[in-house]
Amino acid sequence: MKYILTIVLLYTQQFAFADVSLVFKDVHIRDNSHTTAYLIKENQLKLTESGSRRINIFNQDSQQFISFDPDSGKSSMINEKVLDQRVAEFNQRRLKQIAEVEEKMQVTLKTMTDKEQEVGQSLLGMLKYPELYGKHTQLRVTLAPVNASGVKSQKLATTVACKNYHLYRKEQLLKTFCMAEASSLNINAQEYQTLRGFYAFDYNMQTRLMLAAGQSDFSLVDYQNANIPGVAIEIISYKGPDIIQHLLLSAYNDNKLADSVFMLKKGMKK
Repeated sequence: MKYILTIVLLYTQQFAFADVSLVFKDVHIRDNSHTTAYLIKENQLKLTESGSRRINIFNQDSQQFISFDPDSGKSSMINEKVLDQRVAEFNQRRLKQIAEVEEKMQVTLKTMTDKEQEVGQSLLGMLKYPELYGKHTQLRVTLAPVNASGVKSQKLATTVACKNYHLYRKEQLLKTFCMAEASSLNINAQEYQTLRGFYAFDYNMQTRLMLAAGQSDFSLVDYQNANIPGVAIEIISYKGPDIIQHLLLSAYNDNKLADSVFMLKKGMKK
């Protein structure tokens, strides 16, 4: 699953809870038992998926994400330095391919009409500068006219109130997501900062890599820049008029999590 995945809200004294666990399920798939869980303890977040033994841990303080496969003993790590290296590699590969296309295109442009040349140059600009001219620049987020009354499933004892937002590309609805206040989920200030930090880290990592590879048709949301506070507890994705995914918070608790939950195995292989 693409991680559903900065730091705003209420840093008040009332946020005095223990650790927190959030479990999500794709309710669009009937009888689907697959779940994704976020386990948060202070500055650490562990991401787990049912049916997988892979361990994924994000550290808010070091801004580092480690993924460990206990079956193979191999691990991978990404931080700002590693991300910069990968982006540079992707950019170099993309620009080399574009240079070859541009050389051939210059010959073709001479046989085109002025209008065709304008379109051709525009397409070339999108390939060369996806961060400026890519499809992601057409994204916009709006607060739904009527706020959702709340998300409730059979596994939740109470309704969690949340605000609905819509993500559009031009006039095409891509996603609807509902944001709940941290306090309604017993999430304290530090845990909220860690979760929002993970949102920002994941957005930055995915979008930078995709843009470096020349892909700009993503539908990811930068909650901080869009000024959207809260915790995402429901995300509905659309393809045309059809729902293709419906992630919903199916359970949450503030039970204490042992430190060992966030420990990686010794002797990991890179």
